Amino acid sequence: MQKHRQILITLVFFSFLVNTAHAAKDSFQVIFLLGNQIFRSAQEMVTHGGDGHTDEIVLYGKKVLKRSKILLKAIESADPTRFKKKKIKIVTALKATIQHAEEAIVLGRENKHAVALDAAIKSQLHAKKMRQNLQSIR
Repeated sequence: MQKHRQILITLVFFSFLVNTAHAAKDSFQVIFLLGNQIFRSAQEMVTHGGDGHTDEIVLYGKKVLKRSKILLKAIESADPTRFKKKKIKIVTALKATIQHAEEAIVLGRENKHAVALDAAIKSQLHAKKMRQNLQSIR
């Protein structure tokens, strides 16, 4: 009876460890996925904005903004040992991405195309830096 209990406890403990490791891997994959989505949305913002579509700058800027805020929360609550020394660089680039995306949205709504596109390009640049830092962690 005692031996069965020890085996059962060991199995429960082992399954807990496996599930925890799997959940951590999944949450880190979500962070990478969000980073890629932010970069792609920033690219779309610049591409369509370059074609003269100010409304597209606003549309994709909102996507960049929403996903960036989600990613920022995820990174700040994630395991710090996983991010090593890159966390500061990632958060800095992400905050700059948010700042320039907000600027692009405001200017796009005011129908100031040239300066909205400039802000969108800056947002894309910082999104690219953030994504590169995320990829270097893998």
